[in-house]
Amino acid sequence: MTIKSTKTIGAIYFAALILIFIVIEYNRTGDFFVYLQAASDLFGSENIFKKLYGNPPSLFYFGNPFLTTLLYPFSLLPIRIAALVWKLINLIALFRIFQLIDNRIFKPFLKKNQNVSAIVVLYVGSFFWVYSNFHLQQLTIIILFLCLEALNQIFYQNRKWFGGILLGLALCIKITPIVFLPYLLYKLQWRSFISSIAIIVFAVLLPSLFLGWNSNLEIWDNWLGALAVDDPNWAIFDMNNRKNHGIAAWLSTLFIADIQDNVVSLTHRRYLIDLGQGTVKYLIYLIRVALVIFTLYFLKNRKRSIEPLKLFWEWSYLFLVIPLFFPQQRLYNFIFLLPAFSYLILVQVQQYQTTKINWKTILFSISILVFNLELLIGFFRKHLWYHKSATYATIILLILLSCQVPRRSYSDLK
Repeated sequence: MTIKSTKTIGAIYFAALILIFIVIEYNRTGDFFVYLQAASDLFGSENIFKKLYGNPPSLFYFGNPFLTTLLYPFSLLPIRIAALVWKLINLIALFRIFQLIDNRIFKPFLKKNQNVSAIVVLYVGSFFWVYSNFHLQQLTIIILFLCLEALNQIFYQNRKWFGGILLGLALCIKITPIVFLPYLLYKLQWRSFISSIAIIVFAVLLPSLFLGWNSNLEIWDNWLGALAVDDPNWAIFDMNNRKNHGIAAWLSTLFIADIQDNVVSLTHRRYLIDLGQGTVKYLIYLIRVALVIFTLYFLKNRKRSIEPLKLFWEWSYLFLVIPLFFPQQRLYNFIFLLPAFSYLILVQVQQYQTTKINWKTILFSISILVFNLELLIGFFRKHLWYHKSATYATIILLILLSCQVPRRSYSDLK
């Protein structure tokens, strides 16, 4: 039987997610357990950023005071119930993300049968990102939802203030969506920018209502102190954890001989040539600056109202650059690639009618395979971390995204 409805496919997909993460992994709390432990200590006298959490206690907590305050009510629930509620919230957020993608770039530009094909590729190809977030009980799906919904409200629904509030909330959870603040300024979205900044100020002040002014200042100071690393090289080369990916970790493994991480079982050579730490440090800075400058290639049109596909193409790059640019990017952070991935699916599905398979199709297929290798051959996951495979796949998507420039009408996409 051939399934010809995107709603049916979506129902099957989310039923599978519920079975895996709500039923089978009911007892798994992942990293959310650490967030809840720290939140439960929020009103205590101990510095939550110097205490070890987890089971057994082995992890430091780095969530900011605003996020900790938001999560405090969850800490009052039994841990499994709190984790269950968090999973359900993430499922709703993920549903909305896929709905926005379908409504904004699939349905307007694809026929019904093409739309079904695009949804299938989207669900299957992005499954490892979704799996990583639910399995580890992370916050990234919520951040992506807030950012994507914020952009939808600002540019499609004309709710400038509300969109800015959503983006501000995303920034209050983690700093990585900061790439969208200069974007709002560039697009002359003053109201959205102001409301985002207002929410950030509110987030800094909010814990004062519960902790008092002096305690709030102290806890923010403690948090900033926790972010200061003992070894500056950790922040530059991003090699303090085997699971780190992105430009810094990738360049460090390629051009620094025998640089260490905590994959103690792997010691074979992975560098091409040894440039030394001093040279690689400036190379990392140079590539990051290049990524910022390259943004101008995508933002050629400053108008507030432009072609919807061009708008989504701009967003795709800004989301894609997050796991490349920022340090300490784990595999679950690569769900930020979802908009770029969706855009490229649109291109491939549309072009398949005429060109069938070409070099772009092959590269795109390789990137999908690489991202999902850990699910397929999990026994070799340490080798994938060791060689930063996710960064290679992300660079492939970046190249393809750069090549697939949206034209005035979608039929002109090459």
